Amino acid sequence: MTKHMLAVAAAGALMISGIALGTAHAATPAAHSSMATVKINAENGSKVSGTAVFDYSSRTNITTVSLRVTGLKAMTVHPAHIHLGSGCLSNGPVVYTFRPLSSSKMMMTEAGNNGIMRASLSFRGSFSGKKYYINVHTGPTLATPAYAKPIACGALSSMM
Repeated sequence: MTKHMLAVAAAGALMISGIALGTAHAATPAAHSSMATVKINAENGSKVSGTAVFDYSSRTNITTVSLRVTGLKAMTVHPAHIHLGSGCLSNGPVVYTFRPLSSSKMMMTEAGNNGIMRASLSFRGSFSGKKYYINVHTGPTLATPAYAKPIACGALSSMM
């Protein structure tokens, strides 16, 4: 009878450890993410350039876009947007606007940083398969054609 009890106890222990191991090693689906870097090129005779990084996480279903632009005069304001369209000349509608940490809708360079401007934005969904381009405008507003003139642009569609 002692052997029988030991056998039952051993079988029970194996069953319990098997269940515990099965639970401990349960597979969880991996989050899918994708990333693309877009080169921002000078437009209309400016010396402005930079990069934009599109980073999508399927876990959150959010795309974050980080924009870094150089070659601007310090303490200047420049509107920047993501437009819908296949390239910089497509004149597509604005779909997302970069907003700095201030309440302004514009991006302002900082004094003493050699005209570097950084901004980011996020939107729901993936950028994959979309045709977007980023414009940085003369500024400080878009109120006149001269202010709205692009000084830098880069197309996501050319990266895909």
